[in-house]
Amino acid sequence: MNKTLRTVCSIALVGAFAFGSIASGSSSSSSGSTAKVTKTESTTEATEEETEETLDLNNGYGLTVTFDKLEITFADSVEWTTNNNQFADYYDQDIIALTLHIKNTSDENHGLNMFYVKIFGSKGTELDEQGTYFDGDTLWSSGDLRPDAEQDITLYFPYDGDGTYYIDFDNFSEQVEIGFPITK
Repeated sequence: MNKTLRTVCSIALVGAFAFGSIASGSSSSSSGSTAKVTKTESTTEATEEETEETLDLNNGYGLTVTFDKLEITFADSVEWTTNNNQFADYYDQDIIALTLHIKNTSDENHGLNMFYVKIFGSKGTELDEQGTYFDGDTLWSSGDLRPDAEQDITLYFPYDGDGTYYIDFDNFSEQVEIGFPITK
């Protein structure tokens, strides 16, 4: 009985938090992001306002983004794999693998929350992250990092055609969206 009550209370608390965020005027299309974006090959750092002129956020390869007290650096390219789980929706289909290097820049244990990450395909529709079907450090299996700790994780998502794919990071107080041109 106590376990059931705790579960119901947890669900109610999460729902209340989500409703409070929506009611307070939070929006996933907020442009008030304070994220800092830098190009790893360059020594020049830029704020988001400067970024529009100096960095192409539609080509995120090699970029470093500061989001939610995490420094996230994207790989220089994607890799290709196949989902070999016969029970998966994308069984035997091409899967894109994008590696992220994450560093915790906060003073507390912290990690990338899987609910803050959305992936949009070349057709503009949201794609399901497929990390649960792969071994290794994925978005689904990554945990918290101690202050200044670093970790590589891989995002796995289905290929839906050539074009620009977008990774959207949104924690209801800041949002960063980075594009990745992908061709097979």
